[in-house]
Amino acid sequence: MGFLRRSLPAALFCAAFLALPAPCGDTMYGDGQGKLRLLDYDSCQFAAGEGRSGGRNLVTTDGSTFSQTLFDPLCRITERTEWRSGSSSGGCVLLGKKSYRYRSDSDPADVLPAQLTETRYDRHTVAETFFDAAGNPVREQLFSTTGGRRAKLSETSRSYDASRRLTEETVRSYDGKTPLRRTVYRYTGKSSRPDSSYYEDGVLRVVTAYSSENSCVVDTYFERDYVVSVHYTDGRRTLELVTVGGKERSRRKFDED
Repeated sequence: MGFLRRSLPAALFCAAFLALPAPCGDTMYGDGQGKLRLLDYDSCQFAAGEGRSGGRNLVTTDGSTFSQTLFDPLCRITERTEWRSGSSSGGCVLLGKKSYRYRSDSDPADVLPAQLTETRYDRHTVAETFFDAAGNPVREQLFSTTGGRRAKLSETSRSYDASRRLTEETVRSYDGKTPLRRTVYRYTGKSSRPDSSYYEDGVLRVVTAYSSENSCVVDTYFERDYVVSVHYTDGRRTLELVTVGGKERSRRKFDED
Protein backbone atom coordinates (compact mmCIF):
# COMPACT_ATOMS: atom_id res chain seq x y z
CA MET A 1 0.00 0.00 0.00
CA GLY A 2 2.92 2.32 0.73
CA PHE A 3 4.25 1.73 -2.81
CA LEU A 4 0.78 2.37 -4.19
CA ARG A 5 0.55 5.70 -2.40
CA ARG A 6 3.91 6.85 -3.76
CA SER A 7 3.57 5.61 -7.32
CA LEU A 8 -0.03 6.20 -8.42
CA PRO A 9 -1.33 9.57 -9.64
CA ALA A 10 -3.42 11.26 -6.97
CA ALA A 11 -6.76 10.66 -8.67
CA LEU A 12 -6.04 6.96 -9.15
CA PHE A 13 -4.74 6.66 -5.60
CA CYS A 14 -7.96 8.16 -4.27
CA ALA A 15 -10.08 5.54 -6.00
CA ALA A 16 -7.69 2.68 -5.24
CA PHE A 17 -7.35 3.58 -1.57
CA LEU A 18 -11.09 3.41 -1.06
CA ALA A 19 -11.51 0.10 -2.89
CA LEU A 20 -8.48 -2.14 -2.26
CA PRO A 21 -8.55 -4.96 0.30
CA ALA A 22 -6.03 -4.85 3.12
CA PRO A 23 -2.52 -6.02 2.22
CA CYS A 24 -1.04 -8.80 4.33
CA GLY A 25 0.16 -7.45 7.68
CA ASP A 26 -1.85 -4.23 7.52
CA THR A 27 -4.79 -3.46 9.77
CA MET A 28 -7.91 -1.87 8.31
CA TYR A 29 -10.82 -0.37 10.24
CA GLY A 30 -14.28 0.22 8.81
CA ASP A 31 -17.35 2.13 9.89
CA GLY A 32 -20.82 0.75 10.57
CA GLN A 33 -21.50 0.52 6.84
CA GLY A 34 -18.33 -1.41 6.13
CA LYS A 35 -16.57 1.54 4.49
CA LEU A 36 -12.85 2.03 5.03
CA ARG A 37 -12.05 4.67 7.63
CA LEU A 38 -8.52 3.90 8.90
CA LEU A 39 -5.54 1.89 7.69
CA ASP A 40 -2.43 1.13 9.75
CA TYR A 41 0.63 0.47 7.56
CA ASP A 42 4.01 0.09 9.28
CA SER A 43 4.49 3.41 11.12
CA CYS A 44 1.96 5.23 8.91
CA GLN A 45 -1.76 5.69 9.28
CA PHE A 46 -4.30 6.62 6.60
CA ALA A 47 -7.83 7.76 7.40
CA ALA A 48 -10.46 8.38 4.73
CA GLY A 49 -13.69 10.30 5.10
CA GLU A 50 -16.25 12.53 3.45
CA GLY A 51 -14.84 15.77 2.05
CA ARG A 52 -16.28 19.10 1.05
CA SER A 53 -18.71 19.45 -1.88
CA GLY A 54 -19.27 15.73 -2.25
CA GLY A 55 -15.59 14.80 -2.44
CA ARG A 56 -13.35 12.79 -0.15
CA ASN A 57 -10.56 13.55 2.26
CA LEU A 58 -7.55 11.52 3.30
CA VAL A 59 -5.54 12.08 6.48
CA THR A 60 -2.07 10.52 6.68
CA THR A 61 0.58 10.54 9.39
CA ASP A 62 4.08 9.11 9.67
CA GLY A 63 4.81 10.11 13.26
CA SER A 64 6.67 13.38 12.64
CA THR A 65 4.22 15.04 10.24
CA PHE A 66 0.63 14.56 9.19
CA SER A 67 -1.38 15.89 6.30
CA GLN A 68 -4.93 16.18 5.03
CA THR A 69 -5.63 15.79 1.31
CA LEU A 70 -8.97 16.87 -0.12
CA PHE A 71 -10.43 15.43 -3.34
CA ASP A 72 -13.33 16.74 -5.40
CA PRO A 73 -16.20 14.52 -6.66
CA LEU A 74 -14.03 13.62 -9.70
CA CYS A 75 -11.32 12.36 -7.30
CA ARG A 76 -8.90 15.15 -8.24
CA ILE A 77 -6.71 16.65 -5.54
CA THR A 78 -7.95 20.11 -4.61
CA GLU A 79 -5.95 20.81 -1.45
CA ARG A 80 -3.23 19.30 0.69
CA THR A 81 -2.29 20.71 4.09
CA GLU A 82 0.72 19.56 6.10
CA TRP A 83 1.52 19.93 9.81
CA ARG A 84 4.45 18.97 12.00
CA SER A 85 3.23 16.82 14.85
CA GLY A 86 3.20 18.43 18.27
CA SER A 87 4.51 17.13 21.59
CA SER A 88 3.50 17.31 25.21
CA SER A 89 5.16 20.72 25.45
CA GLY A 90 3.63 22.25 22.34
CA GLY A 91 0.95 21.97 19.72
CA CYS A 92 1.07 21.08 16.05
CA VAL A 93 2.81 23.47 13.66
CA LEU A 94 1.23 24.31 10.31
CA LEU A 95 3.94 23.86 7.66
CA GLY A 96 2.28 24.44 4.32
CA LYS A 97 -0.67 24.07 2.01
CA LYS A 98 -1.07 23.25 -1.69
CA SER A 99 -4.21 24.30 -3.55
CA TYR A 100 -5.08 23.03 -7.04
CA ARG A 101 -7.41 24.68 -9.55
CA TYR A 102 -8.77 22.98 -12.68
CA ARG A 103 -10.21 24.35 -15.90
CA SER A 104 -13.49 22.47 -15.52
CA ASP A 105 -15.49 21.54 -12.45
CA SER A 106 -17.39 18.73 -14.14
CA ASP A 107 -15.33 17.27 -17.02
CA PRO A 108 -13.91 13.88 -15.90
CA ALA A 109 -11.26 14.13 -18.64
CA ASP A 110 -9.87 17.32 -17.10
CA VAL A 111 -7.36 15.72 -14.75
CA LEU A 112 -4.44 18.16 -15.12
CA PRO A 113 -4.43 21.26 -12.91
CA ALA A 114 -4.42 24.73 -14.44
CA GLN A 115 -2.88 26.30 -11.35
CA LEU A 116 -1.06 25.21 -8.21
CA THR A 117 -0.63 27.56 -5.26
CA GLU A 118 1.82 26.42 -2.58
CA THR A 119 1.94 28.33 0.68
CA ARG A 120 4.88 27.60 2.99
CA TYR A 121 4.15 29.02 6.43
CA ASP A 122 7.49 27.82 7.77
CA ARG A 123 9.37 29.73 5.03
CA HIS A 124 6.98 32.69 4.67
CA THR A 125 6.60 32.17 0.92
CA VAL A 126 3.82 31.61 -1.62
CA ALA A 127 4.55 29.99 -5.00
CA GLU A 128 2.03 30.09 -7.85
CA THR A 129 2.49 27.77 -10.84
CA PHE A 130 0.35 27.98 -13.98
CA PHE A 131 0.10 25.07 -16.44
CA ASP A 132 -0.90 24.82 -20.08
CA ALA A 133 -3.49 22.29 -21.30
CA ALA A 134 -0.75 19.65 -21.73
CA GLY A 135 0.34 19.98 -18.10
CA ASN A 136 3.56 21.93 -18.75
CA PRO A 137 4.45 24.62 -16.18
CA VAL A 138 4.45 27.84 -18.22
CA ARG A 139 4.68 30.46 -15.48
CA GLU A 140 5.84 30.47 -11.88
CA GLN A 141 5.69 33.31 -9.38
CA LEU A 142 7.38 33.32 -5.97
CA PHE A 143 6.27 35.74 -3.25
CA SER A 144 7.55 36.54 0.22
CA THR A 145 4.96 36.95 2.97
CA THR A 146 7.37 38.06 5.70
CA GLY A 147 5.86 40.65 7.99
CA GLY A 148 2.41 40.06 6.57
CA ARG A 149 3.30 41.79 3.30
CA ARG A 150 3.15 40.00 -0.06
CA ALA A 151 6.21 40.94 -2.14
CA LYS A 152 7.16 39.29 -5.43
CA LEU A 153 10.60 37.69 -5.36
CA SER A 154 10.83 36.16 -8.84
CA GLU A 155 8.87 35.14 -11.93
CA THR A 156 9.76 32.34 -14.35
CA SER A 157 8.23 31.93 -17.83
CA ARG A 158 8.65 28.86 -20.04
CA SER A 159 7.81 27.94 -23.65
CA TYR A 160 7.58 24.48 -25.23
CA ASP A 161 7.50 23.02 -28.73
CA ALA A 162 4.89 20.65 -30.16
CA SER A 163 6.77 17.71 -28.59
CA ARG A 164 6.48 19.31 -25.13
CA ARG A 165 10.21 20.04 -25.04
CA LEU A 166 11.37 23.17 -23.26
CA THR A 167 12.44 25.80 -25.82
CA GLU A 168 12.86 28.92 -23.70
CA GLU A 169 13.03 29.89 -20.04
CA THR A 170 13.14 33.41 -18.64
CA VAL A 171 13.75 34.18 -14.97
CA ARG A 172 13.16 37.67 -13.60
CA SER A 173 14.19 38.52 -10.03
CA TYR A 174 12.89 41.52 -8.13
CA ASP A 175 15.80 42.12 -5.77
CA GLY A 176 17.19 44.98 -7.86
CA LYS A 177 20.50 43.16 -8.32
CA THR A 178 20.05 39.93 -10.27
CA PRO A 179 20.00 40.36 -14.08
CA LEU A 180 17.17 39.11 -16.27
CA ARG A 181 18.16 35.56 -17.21
CA ARG A 182 16.98 33.89 -20.40
CA THR A 183 17.95 30.49 -21.82
CA VAL A 184 17.02 29.36 -25.34
CA TYR A 185 17.13 25.63 -26.15
CA ARG A 186 17.59 24.04 -29.59
CA TYR A 187 17.11 20.34 -30.38
CA THR A 188 19.41 19.21 -33.19
CA GLY A 189 19.21 15.44 -32.75
CA LYS A 190 22.98 15.15 -32.31
CA SER A 191 22.53 14.54 -28.60
CA SER A 192 19.70 13.80 -26.20
CA ARG A 193 20.66 17.11 -24.60
CA PRO A 194 19.68 20.35 -26.32
CA ASP A 195 22.04 23.07 -27.46
CA SER A 196 21.51 26.25 -25.48
CA SER A 197 22.21 29.97 -25.40
CA TYR A 198 22.15 31.81 -22.08
CA TYR A 199 21.61 35.59 -21.82
CA GLU A 200 21.84 38.10 -18.98
CA ASP A 201 19.92 41.35 -19.54
CA GLY A 202 19.87 40.53 -23.25
CA VAL A 203 23.64 39.99 -23.48
CA LEU A 204 24.82 36.56 -24.67
CA ARG A 205 26.93 34.90 -21.97
CA VAL A 206 27.14 31.14 -22.60
CA VAL A 207 26.58 28.96 -25.69
CA THR A 208 26.60 25.16 -25.54
CA ALA A 209 26.65 23.20 -28.81
CA TYR A 210 26.74 19.39 -29.04
CA SER A 211 28.40 17.47 -31.87
CA SER A 212 27.47 14.04 -30.44
CA GLU A 213 25.86 12.58 -27.33
CA ASN A 214 28.69 13.47 -24.92
CA SER A 215 30.81 15.85 -26.99
CA CYS A 216 30.25 19.59 -27.02
CA VAL A 217 31.81 23.05 -27.01
CA VAL A 218 30.93 25.55 -24.28
CA ASP A 219 31.69 29.18 -25.13
CA THR A 220 31.58 31.69 -22.27
CA TYR A 221 31.51 35.38 -23.19
CA PHE A 222 32.94 38.02 -20.86
CA GLU A 223 33.32 41.78 -21.19
CA ARG A 224 35.67 43.32 -23.79
CA ASP A 225 35.35 40.42 -26.26
CA TYR A 226 37.01 37.97 -23.88
CA VAL A 227 35.83 34.43 -24.75
CA VAL A 228 36.71 31.10 -23.14
CA SER A 229 35.90 28.02 -25.24
CA VAL A 230 36.01 24.62 -23.56
CA HIS A 231 35.82 21.46 -25.70
CA TYR A 232 34.51 18.18 -24.30
CA THR A 233 34.99 14.86 -26.10
CA ASP A 234 33.09 11.81 -24.85
CA GLY A 235 32.45 13.61 -21.58
CA ARG A 236 36.10 14.61 -20.99
CA ARG A 237 37.52 18.11 -21.19
CA THR A 238 40.10 18.03 -23.98
CA LEU A 239 40.80 21.63 -25.00
CA GLU A 240 40.50 25.17 -23.65
CA LEU A 241 40.88 28.23 -25.87
CA VAL A 242 40.98 31.88 -24.80
CA THR A 243 40.37 34.57 -27.41
CA VAL A 244 40.19 38.35 -27.14
CA GLY A 245 38.62 40.28 -29.97
CA GLY A 246 38.61 37.11 -32.07
CA LYS A 247 42.37 36.56 -31.68
CA GLU A 248 43.67 33.50 -29.89
CA ARG A 249 45.55 34.36 -26.69
CA SER A 250 46.06 30.94 -25.14
CA ARG A 251 45.46 27.26 -25.83
CA ARG A 252 45.54 24.41 -23.36
CA LYS A 253 45.14 20.72 -24.11
CA PHE A 254 44.12 18.12 -21.56
CA ASP A 255 45.11 14.47 -21.38
CA GLU A 256 42.30 12.12 -22.31
CA ASP A 257 43.60 9.62 -19.78
